[in-house]
Amino acid sequence: MAIKNKYSNIDLSKYEKGYQASKQVQQAQKLKQQAENAVKNHGDFKYGNQEAYDKAINDILNRKAFSYDLNGDALYQQYKDMYMAQGKLAMADTMGQAAALTGGYGNSYAASVGNQAYQGYLQQLNGVIPELYNLALSAYNAEGDRLNNNFNLLSTDRNTQYGEFTDKYNRLVNDRGYYSDNYSNAYNQDYSKWTDNRNYDQSQYWNEYNAGYQKDRDAVADAQWQKQFDESVRQFNISQANRGSSGSSNRGSDDDDLKEPKETMYTKALEAYNKGGRTALYQYLDTLPGYDTNLLIDYVFDYGSYTPPNNRVGNRDYANGAVGRDAFDSSVRSKYANRKKK
Repeated sequence: MAIKNKYSNIDLSKYEKGYQASKQVQQAQKLKQQAENAVKNHGDFKYGNQEAYDKAINDILNRKAFSYDLNGDALYQQYKDMYMAQGKLAMADTMGQAAALTGGYGNSYAASVGNQAYQGYLQQLNGVIPELYNLALSAYNAEGDRLNNNFNLLSTDRNTQYGEFTDKYNRLVNDRGYYSDNYSNAYNQDYSKWTDNRNYDQSQYWNEYNAGYQKDRDAVADAQWQKQFDESVRQFNISQANRGSSGSSNRGSDDDDLKEPKETMYTKALEAYNKGGRTALYQYLDTLPGYDTNLLIDYVFDYGSYTPPNNRVGNRDYANGAVGRDAFDSSVRSKYANRKKK
């Protein structure tokens, strides 16, 4: 990654480590992670009174079917003892009354009526058995109702706790989604901003770098051009000086006939060629005295940058101005040749 240099004040080194999340994005990521951990650590549902709930289910499922054990009924035993005691008393009383009627002596009649009185009370005992059965059945059913009611209460309590558990879990899941979306939005916006800034800085950096570098290169090129130009002028001056010293004694130096400085001649010759090619160049040279202009022509051809017109009108005007270009060039050359012969 390029960094700040003499061509640009933009420092690109801050982008070398890549994207770095802002504090806002880091905070959003922290909240997102906390929300995810809350869902993960919520755990499974556990009923606070699970032991009693399990026992209530077990009591109902494992409860024995109803059966009535007469001899095992304590109430029946009470009735039995009571009726047997009353039967015995009735039997003794009946036998005593029967003996009194017969002169006070016991006999079979007295025993018979006494036994009938005793059996009468036993029959009354048997009469309470259906009632005791119904009481036992009612007690069994009541116990069943109690067990069912107990289970229903525990089941309702368990459902309430499970509902609270589910509601809390759903809230945590919703929070997780919210903070996840919030983090994604913050990240995308921040990363997009960072990318835009990086691209802009890179673009500006290279624009400034290229402009500065080109300026330096242009300065070097200009200096080289000036050096070559100066050398061409120097060579031209030497050539003109040599021609002047070898000319006729009754003819003045070529320099005396120059209407403008030699540096200006180079500049104008180059400008004429760049604008109109050979035709414009020779038109300019035609305004100069009859000196050797080969150095001027060589210089212009070496450093000129004429581009012919790329349209028909331009080509036509260039080719047909006054006379044909080739004919004009030939005419100009002839003029210079004639001047040199004089």
